[in-house]
This record gives sequence, structure tokens and C-alpha cells, in this order.
Amino acid sequence: AALAAAEDPALFEKLDQNGDGVLSQDELQAFEGDDLEDDNHTTASQDAHDGPFARLTRYLKPSQRRRKRKQANVSALDDIEPMDRIRVWELMMSIRSMSYVGSDSTTDVFFAISILPKEKHIRNRVRLLPEYSPACLLEKGVEKVLDNPFYIWQNKMFKMPYKDLDKYILKVTMWKISHWTFNRYAGKGEKVLEKIAKGDANMQFAVKEKLTKEAEERKKKRKMALPDVAVLGLSVNLEEMFDFQLKCENWSLELRREHPLWAGAREMQRKSLTFVVPKHKFSDASRGHKCHVYKSRWRGPEDKEECVWPTLMMKEPFTFRGTRTALQGQYVIIKVHSANVLSDKQPSLGSIIGSVLLNLTSVLDISVFSGNVKDLQVERDRFKVGVLTGSIKAIMCSFGMKHPEIVPGGRPTQPKTAASVGHLNKSEMHLVVRVQKCDGLAVADPDTGASDPYVRCTWDGMFQRSMILKDTIRPVFNFNFFFPVRLFNPKLKQPSYRQTALKFELESKGCVNIRVWDDDDTSAESLGGIALPLSDLLNNKYRAMRTLRGPGPKAVVGNEDEEDQTPAVKQWFDVERDVRVFDGSKTELVGCGIPNPRTPLIYFEAYFYPDWPDDVQLEECADEDMSESKWSNKEKAFLVNSVKFVKLYMEPFPDSLGARPCTSDTFAKVKNLRRFTCLGKHPHTMQPLPLMAFLTRIITPEEYTRPGPILHWLSCFTFSNSPRQDRTGEIAEEGWKDAQTFLFTRKGPVQDHAMLLCSVLLGAKQDAYICKGTIQELTEDPRTGDITRRLVEHVWVMTRDLGGWITFWEPCTRDIYHLPKRWDCPSARQRQLRKRRPAAEGGELATLDGGEEDEEGDIQPEAAANEIPDICLELEHFDGLPSVGRMPKPK
Repeated sequence: AALAAAEDPALFEKLDQNGDGVLSQDELQAFEGDDLEDDNHTTASQDAHDGPFARLTRYLKPSQRRRKRKQANVSALDDIEPMDRIRVWELMMSIRSMSYVGSDSTTDVFFAISILPKEKHIRNRVRLLPEYSPACLLEKGVEKVLDNPFYIWQNKMFKMPYKDLDKYILKVTMWKISHWTFNRYAGKGEKVLEKIAKGDANMQFAVKEKLTKEAEERKKKRKMALPDVAVLGLSVNLEEMFDFQLKCENWSLELRREHPLWAGAREMQRKSLTFVVPKHKFSDASRGHKCHVYKSRWRGPEDKEECVWPTLMMKEPFTFRGTRTALQGQYVIIKVHSANVLSDKQPSLGSIIGSVLLNLTSVLDISVFSGNVKDLQVERDRFKVGVLTGSIKAIMCSFGMKHPEIVPGGRPTQPKTAASVGHLNKSEMHLVVRVQKCDGLAVADPDTGASDPYVRCTWDGMFQRSMILKDTIRPVFNFNFFFPVRLFNPKLKQPSYRQTALKFELESKGCVNIRVWDDDDTSAESLGGIALPLSDLLNNKYRAMRTLRGPGPKAVVGNEDEEDQTPAVKQWFDVERDVRVFDGSKTELVGCGIPNPRTPLIYFEAYFYPDWPDDVQLEECADEDMSESKWSNKEKAFLVNSVKFVKLYMEPFPDSLGARPCTSDTFAKVKNLRRFTCLGKHPHTMQPLPLMAFLTRIITPEEYTRPGPILHWLSCFTFSNSPRQDRTGEIAEEGWKDAQTFLFTRKGPVQDHAMLLCSVLLGAKQDAYICKGTIQELTEDPRTGDITRRLVEHVWVMTRDLGGWITFWEPCTRDIYHLPKRWDCPSARQRQLRKRRPAAEGGELATLDGGEEDEEGDIQPEAAANEIPDICLELEHFDGLPSVGRMPKPK
């Protein structure tokens, strides 16, 4: 710095901060190069050869020079237009099926695939050599579906800006094999890369017949399309590479009170979290290989703090480099430490009390994560430690950039489907679900008399979907779902844990849910589904040879007279293994809300690749009949208490709604319909569940904790009643759905809107409830014009506020009603008292103020030690609330 300042007076003035004309040692040591760049030479790297900044860089160390060059390159990238900026792309392509539609009865062909510019004068940026498919004998009009797709390219990288995507094409040429002369060029097909990057990865690629120039000109003059000679079923994954910034915020730890460790002094220890976050698709978070590792500060009850980490004190967020598919195929491991420490900066790691594994499958759609903290224990009651909840926000930045950008028209993105084998890690075990076809599906579109079905498969918090097949009720998918099997601790694979901790871990992953949906522009309709317990798969006795992609490859039909054929080298996913296979052929789909005279069936199989050892088996699930009888007995007891309540309520309020008859017979002419229900049916499994089980806490961004944005967002979902609910006015047992299903279908009746609103309010730490009652519905006869009234069931949301107020939220009209003095709100004094805890000596109960009690002599429990501070909806927040109809006011 001193040498550079001696050559340039302007630079000397910048270094001389005190203005005394002398460069002190402190001023020289404070120099890092960031504040000394000339304003005219900091935005583009090509201008760095001129000015004082260039003379200064000659005296920098090599590491400093590289850092300065990198900063200059980033600054130069920020000044480039989004459409002109160079992007990095990853390409994967495979052939799924072939069909010949030419004039010959049979033909022996192969295909050549390449990526080329449209026009010859354009320099080719995609430096990929042409690839060739194996020779295949095709019959006219017969589609040949390959048992295992043939891969053309895997993980190929190239650079190209958005504006050049329409200048390059995917070219497929067809060659007919001749045994006596040269192979003959039979046709070609082309598709622009821009359409591939924005369209479905699974496509039908048409190859046009090769004609003479005169015939082509004749076709063009007559505006006739060129005839097809072949149709290929291709899977082309073209994805952009990104630098994802992962921000971890608002983490809270809730310990399981039934755990034996929390009955003693371990509960009073402070807690810390260690985050293990992958850097790219080759990272292994279970071993910490090529991962970011960060340890948070200590939190806990010793200094009257909560086990909450609002933010992580990091200089930069975690960065993951890869495609969307690569990010969604990774996972994060968080380790929980517990120790007696005095300060946040104490270096002691303490003892690890458990770990949680969070799959990043839905990180681009939902930022809220919740997982069970598990410990490597052989006893079931010690295995689950607690629940860790927080958010991981993924900020998508282009390759090499530090900030997100706005792209006019949006980024070219392919619809998300299940990952191909090229994205999988060969060191992991995978659960493979192969869906062949469905039969007898319901008709979701009466206009076409068919449906647009696709399959959605979920397991262990991961979900994948297949391609969409248009206008059919007998779809043939031939689609594979690959779910990596991930364990929170690698030691679970040891033989000593197979009968204990490994079983607990597999049971915690849940069933494999396969559901068929009908695609629509504004909503989705369920066509039925099944739930496959892992016990049915692991306890199965049927074994067969399988590769990762299905049955072993058959012999390729080609030229038998070729003597110099060499056997192809098998990839790791084509190696056959002996595995247990669950055959799900002709399995009935349940949970379809559309009337269907046929029995919907699905044909599928599932297996682990490679398989678990034979001694890894799970206990059979509990009998469904016993579960139904248990909830039926609960329902009977609830109804008996409801009848007693009606009789008791009828004496002081004989004309009230609560005193009206309780009946569920809609055909009996009872004007005063009043039902008390406590059970509903799961929308997928159709098993009875208590209504409270449909509620869940949904944590939303801070701006969606106010009434206005919440109700506005809720009103964007379409109101749609089932025909039965419109006809009877009752909410059926199968009419209740959880918030996740409602968010996926994007339409539903009033109870679905209320369920979502209540779940959001619960996530905002509100005391929220679902209230079901009746309202007067006015209906007009289209023929006579007469208006009739009838009672129909309706649903609201109620929240209890401070001061004895309650608030009723109307989901349909976005009205809010405030009612005062409706419940006994505890005083501020009672809320400040600590919960009951064993004292250090004698086991007596202690309070916050050293054992004092309130005026009534009762000790009120305080909030949980790990509870997040309340996000209260104050009364002044309701002033700017948009409403439909009259303004909300207290009654």
C-alpha cells in the first residue's frame, strides 16, 4: 500500500485518513483493498489495467489479488442484463420407448442425438459429441417400451444465456441399418432448447421422414406437414445451476416430557445446535463430508432463557451449488448438545442428546421444517428425545452471483417430476416404487369423459410426482420413484442395532403413500390412493432379481451376424440384486370423492435396492378394526355427554340453538337440525380420526400474522362444496381434510378454509379453535322464484384474546366479530407465575417469586421453557382490515 501510494497522489490521499500528510502504521495495516478502488474502475474487470487500483494490485499478495479479481468479476456480472448473462446448465437425457410409423412392416434402426445451433454461422457453445442409441428392430405401429431407459447423456454441463436457448436445437436423426451397403438416412426431428427448458421433461419426440428437396418444396407450397417416420419417448432434464443461499432461522426445541432423562437435572442444562449443511450434490451430511458445519450459541433454562434460536450469528448463509433437483435430493443434519455451561462462548460441545435429519425435498416450496430429535438407544421410550422446529429459506441466485435477480418473463423451469437415476447417489440405499398402470379411474372431466391423471408418491417427508397423461382413465405410466433411505446415525446399520434402534427408525418414517390425482389448471382432484406399510414390504417372502430401474435388462435385438460385439459395461444402477419385492398388482384405490361405477385399480411394486438383511423385519401394524372400534366407543361416550348437555342447556335457554333436537337424519322432516360430531375420516385412508387430528401448526412469514394478509390469502382459494354437502347441508365424515391436502387441491368447502385459517393462527401462537354450527341458507327456486330457508352446517374460527375477548373469524365473507367478556382470562399476575418444578431440596414446589401464591392460593404454570414469544393480534391491527359487507364491530 505504501509503495502504491508513493506512485499516485490520489491514492495517497485516500490512505491518509487523518490528513496529516504522513502514512502511519495503523493506516497501512487497516488497508484491505476494499475502500481504495477508484470509482471509475470497480465495476468491470476489463478496466482494471488503468488507474490507481491497477498500480495498487501490483503490490498485493497472490491471495489478495485473487480475492480482488473475484470481486471485480462479481461486480461485472451485476451490470450485465439478465437475458445476456452466461448461465450454467446441466443436461440429462434418456430414451424410454420407440415406435415406427413408416411404410415398412419391420425395420432395423438406430438413432443419433446431438445439440446444434439452428444456423450454421452461429458458434456452437454446447460442446457435446453426438451420441447413438443401440440398434433395435421395430415393427410398424407397435410401441417398444424399454424395460430400462437407455441413457444418452448424464450430468453434462454447458454454458449458455437465456436469449440463446431459442437458437439451439436438439436434433435426432434416424438411420436404417443395411447389412450389405451403407446405412441409410431415414429422417430427422428437431426441438428448440427453450421449449425443452420450459416444457415437461417426459416428451413424445416425432422424427419426420426424409424427403427429396423437390418433395419438401411441394409440401411447403401446399402447406402440408411432413409425415412422421418414428416417435421416441424421451426424458430430457435441462436444468440451470444455482448458488442457493440457505438461511436457518427461528429454531425451537421442545423436549419430550415422558423421556426418562428430563425428569432429572438434564432438563435444566443449556442446549446448543450444530448444523451440518451440504455444499453440493456430492456432499454426505451423515459423515460431514464436504459440508458446512456451524455450532450455535448455548440456550436454555439456567439463565431463564428459552431453547429458541431466532437467528444464527453467521457472516454468510450456507451456500449450496447445484440444480433444483440436486438441492431437493439432499438433507440437513442438526445435532442437539446439552451441557452445564456458563456463557455462550464456552467452547465445550457437551454431550449429544440426539440428532434430527431434515430432507430438503420441499425447501423451494415450504420453508418450515419439523423433525423428531432421535437418540441412538435400544429402548423405545428413550429413542425419541423431542421435536425441533424451524425454517430454512432457500434464496436462489444464479451461478457465481451473490444476490437474487429479477428475470423478465421468469426463468425457464421444467415441471418437477421424480428424479432420474442420474441424480442419485450410488452409496445410498433406495426405496423403489414402480407404478406400471391404473385401470378404472373416475371421470373427473365430464366434457371429455376422461381424466388427466398423474401419480404423487410420498415417504419419509419426501414427495415425487410422475408425468401427466391426458384424456384417459386407463393410464400406463411405467414410472419409477426413487426415495433415498437416510438414517440420522450411520451406526444404525450395525448388526447390534438391527432389532432395536433400526426398527424404531424405520417405523418413524411412516407408510408409503401412493395417490392418483387429476390435473387441472386451477385445482386438483383425488382419484384414489393407497398406503403401504413398511412392515408389508419387509415381512414379504417373495424375492426376485431387480436392478434399481426394475427387472433385469433383456437382450437387445440387433444384428446377430456381427462377430465383434463387446458386452456393454453395466452401470451401478443396472447391477441385478436379490431383493424382497412387494407385488401390488390390482390393488384397489380408495378415497376418491368422484362417483365411479368402476373399481379403480393400480398396478405397482416396491422394493429396497439393495435390500436390508433378512433379519430386518417390522412388527405388523395394529388391526384397523380394533382402531375403528376404539374411536367408535369414544364417539358413543361423546354423544351421550352431548345429549346431557342439551337437556341441561334447554332449561335456562329453551329457544336457543343449543337446545334444538340433535339428529343426523336429513330425510326426517326436522327443521331444527343440530348435530354434535367428533370424528372424521382421513381423506386418503378413510380411517376414522378425531377432528382435532386434522389441525396442525403452520408457521408463516411475519407479514402473514396480521388479519388483513391472512384473510386476503385465504380468499384466494376457491370455494367448492361436494354434491352431497350441497344436497343435504351436512358436513360428512369424509368432508374434513387437513391443511396440506387443501393446499394441494387449492379448492374446497368452508370447513377446509376454516381448517387452514385455524392452523395458521395456531402457528402464530394464537389460542384458536374450530367452531361448527348452523346458519340459515336462502335458496331460490329457478322455476317459481320462491325463496326458501333451511338450516345448513357452517364452520367458523374462534380465537381467545386477552381481557376476556373472543374473536370470530368468518372464512366466507372475511368478516371479524369481537365479543367482550366471554371467557375468564387469567390475570397478568397469574401469567407471570412459573410452572411447578421440583425444588432443589425436599421436592417442594417453587414459584417465580420464591414460593408465593396468587390470591386464590393456586400456583399457575408458566409457559413452556421452549415456547416462542407470542405474536399477538392486537385490536389496533383490525382497523385496516378489509371486509366484505358491513364493517366488523364488537357486539
